[in-house]
Amino acid sequence: MLLLLLTSCSILGSGSRAKHTSKTVKLKSIDDDGTKVGYETDSAVVYFSLAEMKERADKLLNSKNLDPRWDYRIIAQLKKDKEALDGIDHDVVVKHWQNQKSDRDSVEYDIAGFTDQYIFQEFILDGKAKVWNKNLKRFEDKVVYNFVRHSLGTESAYYTFKDGTEFHRQIIKLGE
Repeated sequence: MLLLLLTSCSILGSGSRAKHTSKTVKLKSIDDDGTKVGYETDSAVVYFSLAEMKERADKLLNSKNLDPRWDYRIIAQLKKDKEALDGIDHDVVVKHWQNQKSDRDSVEYDIAGFTDQYIFQEFILDGKAKVWNKNLKRFEDKVVYNFVRHSLGTESAYYTFKDGTEFHRQIIKLGE
């Protein structure tokens, strides 16, 4: 009986741990001649190519994975996001969407939300970003991507500089 209890506790305990993986990402350059969208957090400004962001929005809208019967809200928001991106004609920096609570500009809010949800992870992992470290006042050549899968299926990521300072955190997928 005691052995059964210890085995059950061991199995339950091991299932509740989060799985964490890290990957150091070398940042390549983005088109310095083209228009850039900056995404500002408390400790960084992350720049992405506007042209590549528009391309990503088009791919998402033309994806066969979206069914207009069920995904109409996502499609409507993506169209709104694409319209906001099309309205940009010069370099712009938007604040992390959570930092816009008091002075919310709907266009900036849409761009920030789109960037967080559809751009940040993919572009960072591909090295298609310039990351300005606000504390050290310099561009970083590498960042660390940290992926966490929690026991109930939630997936999240956080991004750090080489020294371990976190500059962004996001939920990728909600679990049970």
